[in-house]
Amino acid sequence: DANGVVKSSNSFTYTYEQPLFSGAGASAYSLGYQFGEYGGSAVRWPVRHAATTCQGNPLNSTYFVTVGLTSYSVDGTAVTGYSASVTTFEVTVDKTHASASNPVANGPSEPLTVDLTLNGIPVQLSEGRLAFRPPKVLSVSPSHYTPGGTITITGTGLGRLTGTNWLTSTLHRSDTGVKVCADAACSSYTPCTNPIVTVESATSTQQEAECVLGGGVHIDAKVSVVAGKLSSDVDADGVTYTNLLPEIDPPGTNLGPYSLYGTGPTDGVPGAGTTITVYGRGFGPPGATLEVRAQASGVNDNSLWPCSSPAQVTDVDHGVLTCVMPPGYGIDYHLYVAVFQGEEKLETVGTCGVGCTAAIDGGYANCDQVCLKYKAPRITSITAAPTSGGQVTVTGVNFGPAAPGDNSHVTRLTLNMNDATNMTVVDDSTITADYNFQGIGIYYDAEILLGAQDNTHAGIANLFSYAPPSITGIATSPAWNTVPGSTEKLVFTGINFGNDASTTVISVSGADGGACAPVAAESTHTVVSCLLTCATPCDPSLQRTITVNVAGQTDSYMGLTLE
Repeated sequence: DANGVVKSSNSFTYTYEQPLFSGAGASAYSLGYQFGEYGGSAVRWPVRHAATTCQGNPLNSTYFVTVGLTSYSVDGTAVTGYSASVTTFEVTVDKTHASASNPVANGPSEPLTVDLTLNGIPVQLSEGRLAFRPPKVLSVSPSHYTPGGTITITGTGLGRLTGTNWLTSTLHRSDTGVKVCADAACSSYTPCTNPIVTVESATSTQQEAECVLGGGVHIDAKVSVVAGKLSSDVDADGVTYTNLLPEIDPPGTNLGPYSLYGTGPTDGVPGAGTTITVYGRGFGPPGATLEVRAQASGVNDNSLWPCSSPAQVTDVDHGVLTCVMPPGYGIDYHLYVAVFQGEEKLETVGTCGVGCTAAIDGGYANCDQVCLKYKAPRITSITAAPTSGGQVTVTGVNFGPAAPGDNSHVTRLTLNMNDATNMTVVDDSTITADYNFQGIGIYYDAEILLGAQDNTHAGIANLFSYAPPSITGIATSPAWNTVPGSTEKLVFTGINFGNDASTTVISVSGADGGACAPVAAESTHTVVSCLLTCATPCDPSLQRTITVNVAGQTDSYMGLTLE
């Protein structure tokens, strides 16, 4: 009373006025129960009560701190399992609302109606609406090669182990499920099939779901989850998926590459236009953009031999590709493979030479690494060199590409134990060189060394010869002499007569003809002077033939007459 004395009655009856939600609009309740959260996750709606008085005086609310929650329903569907005794200003519920017609609830634009009855009095539903938060992706694991595989998504709002599986329901949206962006702009997706929730927790709001990701090239690809009318925010979540880097099988893992990676001189790429097959995994599906090359180092140095027209062979493991090697040379190359998604790429370099034993003929033996090589060079023919020296053309295989201004890979060309100079690779089968050494004869050795490989495996003997002699005319005809055994000078011109007249044999036909002894002091590569001796008086009326033999190579000239 007015004197501060508490007065009480043995009993009286008081009825609460109808309670009201005190939120400031539907958005206040969109932060309510997350779809897919579990028992123990409280959803709280602030509730206020009208002023309560007794005989015109306000009642102290501490006398009325407990409100009984007698019923709770969402869109007319009763919810059970809530706490029936709640504080005056909060209502706590620990179950989701889901039904056959609405397995994933509604989004903020279409909230569900919430019906509460407190102490048998229905709550005035001025703004009693509930919307469910969208799924949120927290992480994706593990990474796979480009064939794809089962991935695990950890996040919130990923559904429950029991009940209708929202991950496969298309009740509200046809794009329901899990997808991984196929490109940076998310203009298309790679589907993740058979999604299902696999883990839920009674103490955590996080769940795990699995699905089977289709094959493709994914580099920092965003992950999208769609549930009914709700979808994750791929930009806000910031979770991406990247394939494992491709791998190249070393020799021994697969028999196919042996001829490319072997250590013998006949192993390796045989030359221009050769299609090779590379084995491994993660090379991307058929149609993927690929880059393949052989390079000198174990890093991406963008050098040496690009393997053109790379293509993934239809293979469930994306582990077989083919490409066409250009002309090349040498051994111990690292094989580089890159798989592209737009401007981004997954790349790998096969390690060459680690833990291997050096082989006698170059390269490596007993090696589990990927060392690509070209076949060793082989000479098939060499144009004859002038006896005075000059340019030669070498024909064969595996000489490497024409490199304007750079023929440094041709280390040595040795003909008849003499080294040629100015070697120039015309193409994979042709080299020109200057051979500035005089000589005569045929069937000499020829050896070439390029890219740390030589032609000794194919044989070096009998590949090089000097050009044969050729008589082009008479400079001085012998005089007619009636004295038997007389000697007259004969001079004829031509090419390739050699640099040693003492080895030259000259004969002149005719019954009265005989040997013509060379005059070394007056002979050169283009002129031969000799002394003709007639056994009988030389007959000036005869047409005679001159034959010259230079180290086993001969030439004849008809039309010699005596003056």
